[in-house]
Amino acid sequence: MNGELAPSAGPVDFPEAAFQSPWMMVALTLIAVWLCINATKISRSNQLVVGVVASAALIFAFLFTRSKLEVVESRPTSRVDGGPLRFEQTEYDFGKLVEGQSETKLVHLVNVTGHDIQLKEMRTNCVCTTATPIETVVPANGKIGVNVSFSSMLEGANRYAIKAIGLEGQEARCEVVFKGSSPLNIAPERHFFGAFSYSTEPTKLRVLDVELTHFYGKAIGDVGIGPVGEDEPFSISVARVYGENRQRVELEFGLNSDVHYEGFVFQDVPLVVELDGQPATAFLNVGADFVE
Repeated sequence: MNGELAPSAGPVDFPEAAFQSPWMMVALTLIAVWLCINATKISRSNQLVVGVVASAALIFAFLFTRSKLEVVESRPTSRVDGGPLRFEQTEYDFGKLVEGQSETKLVHLVNVTGHDIQLKEMRTNCVCTTATPIETVVPANGKIGVNVSFSSMLEGANRYAIKAIGLEGQEARCEVVFKGSSPLNIAPERHFFGAFSYSTEPTKLRVLDVELTHFYGKAIGDVGIGPVGEDEPFSISVARVYGENRQRVELEFGLNSDVHYEGFVFQDVPLVVELDGQPATAFLNVGADFVE
């Protein structure tokens, strides 16, 4: 495909028009049979019989061939190869991504029709991949860019599907393939709580909702906080784990009354998740400005 638009249909010539019209084909058959009979030495008494049999055989052969061709032409084509909306490629191989960095790749969505197509939505089959169209209307005989975003915190080979859906039901589908390094990540990766004051807010809790990503289908079990030193400024606990795949975690942060900090500080909070019985750890960066 490579973004090439389908050529417009050219003018229909006489043989093609004749083949598409049954009545014209019958007339041409009768004329051909009559000319052939007159050119041969068939007795006049047998001309009628030969003409009827030959005409019937040719007309039957024509109708049979035409019906077979119509069946082939009426077979539905795949949405990727023959639909009005399609990606330039059915598969994009992004290779090995840079470890620990979020990546954004650009792909293109093509409209091969003569009218604009309004996009309804873009879907992916994994929370670790998002597809965002640069524009919401794919122009007639044109294309738009789609930003495919995902983190490189993945382990092994990964394959995810992207589907574009038009307002009138048009669909296009492609797959993205890449390699990563870790089975778990957290979004957001960094959160700033603002100012904390020990003198006025010694016990105030701050709640943070995070999303687990890149577990690619593995079953999520227990979620807990990893080792946190006694000299850390925060007290941290898991309030609840929820979501269809238990991928959302609500954390509670409070002040550690035994430790006093001054100025700005960020802390790496280890979040330990059980994936198919095996522990995986991701770090959430939490910061605050400590004031007296």
